[in-house]
Amino acid sequence: MTSVVFLKDRSSCFVGFTMKGHSGYADEGDDIVCAGLSSCCEMVLSQLIDCFGYDVDVTIDQKTAAVGCDSRRCGTVKESRETISKIIDGFYRTVSDIEKQYPRFVKCSITEV
Repeated sequence: MTSVVFLKDRSSCFVGFTMKGHSGYADEGDDIVCAGLSSCCEMVLSQLIDCFGYDVDVTIDQKTAAVGCDSRRCGTVKESRETISKIIDGFYRTVSDIEKQYPRFVKCSITEV
């Protein structure tokens, strides 16, 4: 199962996420659930880093299939926080939709940090 935990700050802004595990829907290379989640994750990181130039902390561990993103050190500029939150919110909504379609393979949650 893939677990995606989204991080929100006290003002309810999304500030990051962690994604761990293989979904187990199919064998590696044929797993559409894992491919969909991975593709969405890559898009979010590309938007934050390449398109907007945010200096987010990203960790990737291929062995455990873990990805982490934390934007809290990007500063407190309101516009930056709102943009980051909206991008991650889009990812949250997409993962939630995938979880509804494949509940045995994806778990999505929100944690306040």
